Amino acid sequence: MGIIEKAISLANGKSVRDRPAERPELAGATAVRPEHQDLATTREGTDRPDSQERHGQPPSQIANEPAARKSSQTVQVDVERLTAMGMVTPATTGTRISEEFRLIKRPLLTNAFSYGPGAAPKRNLVMVTSAVAGEGKTFSSINLAMSIAMERDRRVLLIDADLQRPNVAQVLGISTDRGLTDVMEDPSLDLSELLLQTNIPRLSVLPAGRRHQYGTELLASDAMKDLVEELSERYPDRLVIFDSPPLLAATQAVVLASLAGQIVVVVAAGSTSQGVVSEALALLDAEKPVGLILNRYPRVFQSEYYYG
Repeated sequence: MGIIEKAISLANGKSVRDRPAERPELAGATAVRPEHQDLATTREGTDRPDSQERHGQPPSQIANEPAARKSSQTVQVDVERLTAMGMVTPATTGTRISEEFRLIKRPLLTNAFSYGPGAAPKRNLVMVTSAVAGEGKTFSSINLAMSIAMERDRRVLLIDADLQRPNVAQVLGISTDRGLTDVMEDPSLDLSELLLQTNIPRLSVLPAGRRHQYGTELLASDAMKDLVEELSERYPDRLVIFDSPPLLAATQAVVLASLAGQIVVVVAAGSTSQGVVSEALALLDAEKPVGLILNRYPRVFQSEYYYG
């Protein structure tokens, strides 16, 4: 049984050990590839308001890398509130949620910062999405960003790219009226002017900005493509996480998936059907690494972790 089928089986409330040994029939199964990974399972999380390794980055690149421009604004993330919500924070080290996201981030970091002839471009740009709304993609995006910020040698930029239903700033308790839509619409704005440095070391945020009725067109514009290029080249030591709209709910997600280097799909246990997950995965580029997070799974985490 492949790891995608395992994740879908768990999402439907079935233990892998309760399934027949043969591979189940799955729409689009021929498109399943080795780079599909079930990154982890997590107990809870909805879209609601460490290591010191360098992961193979050449030392010369770190030494010669120009210093990033400072953000024009520093904001305070309410760490106590996030901790009370059960999310990853510096105060939750050693908890189950922190351990889960340590495992989730590791293959993403390895993919992003592995160098060599086979290294693909833009792998430091990670899109986090889901098939439909309410599966916990924003919860996962923020927790993933928080966990990566605890890396000694990596920085992380969290971008709210859900232009129709932005939620990252609200969950973090950040108040701002400028963000992604503004930098795409106004070429005179420098990206660094809109990045928000937080009180969490190594974590920056780019909010969605004002709502825009042509959000899909903005994400598909040359300005967005230029921004993606800039993010990948200007911040090579930084993992950039896009909190994206659900794949089956908004066409912006498919556009963004074409620009990102890695994709993470959040699957809600017990509520997302096999057909829905398969339909969402079929929209993704078969050449890109895709990982699955099984969210809100109640069983003991360690017994249902898959990596491949």
